Amino acid sequence: VKPAPERHPARVRASPTVVGMVRRALRAAVAELCVVDGSSVGGFSHGDAVIFTVPRTGRHITVEENGFVQAYWNHTGEWQHIVLELDGGVELAHGAGVFLRAWTGSYVSPRGSRLFASSATAGQQERFTLLADGAVGPASRIRLETWNGKAVVVDDPADQGAVSVVGSTDVATQELVINIAQPLITTTAAPTTTTLAPT
Repeated sequence: VKPAPERHPARVRASPTVVGMVRRALRAAVAELCVVDGSSVGGFSHGDAVIFTVPRTGRHITVEENGFVQAYWNHTGEWQHIVLELDGGVELAHGAGVFLRAWTGSYVSPRGSRLFASSATAGQQERFTLLADGAVGPASRIRLETWNGKAVVVDDPADQGAVSVVGSTDVATQELVINIAQPLITTTAAPTTTTLAPT
C-alpha cells in the first residue's frame, strides 16, 4: 500500500500593513509594561509613533489643528501621536537627528520662541537632536535641541504647559518621557443595504 502524499498547510502571507499594525501593537504592549515597572526595553525605529510626556505634570505634547504645539492636556489620542523620522541610522539614540511628524502630516519646527507643526517637508529647520543620559527605550527621559542649538523647554514653572524654544541650561525643564503610542482604534460604520418593495 502506497502512503498518501503529505499535504502541506496553505501558507498565509500577511500584508505589510497588517505586519506593521501587529508590530506596533506588540511594541505598545511592551512599552506599557515598561511604564508599570520603570524598566527600559528595546529601542525606537524610524516611523514609530510615540507619545511625549512631561514627567512632573503627566501632560503630553500635543499638536493642535492649527499646528500649535503645547503640553497643557493629558489626553493620549490622535493629536498626541508624533511619528519619529530618523535622519540616518535605524534606531533612536543619544545625539540622533530626528524629525517629528504630527498627525496633520506636517513637521514640527521652531517659529520664534514656540514650536509649530506647519512644514510640509523635513528640512534643516525641522531637524531636532535627541539628547539622553543613557540608552533610549520606552519610558526613557530625553531632551530635544533645535537645529540651531536651542533647548526645547516643556516644563516652565512660569507657564506650565507651554512648549518654548530658549537657550535654557536647566535640564529639569527640558525633560520628556518617550513611549510608543498605543494604536488608535478606529471604527467603520457597517455597510447599509436598502430593500425596495416590489412595485
